[in-house]
Amino acid sequence: IFDGLKKDSPKFRHKVVAVGGDCENPELGLSEHDRDLLIQE
Repeated sequence: IFDGLKKDSPKFRHKVVAVGGDCENPELGLSEHDRDLLIQE
């Protein structure tokens, strides 16, 4: 999955952030902090 991304942007790992959530919950179950992080980025 990441082969093309590695080729185009070798330092992509510095841009990837894991967030916890649940697709079955309102607002995807994201915490306020994680939601703000996604909005800002």
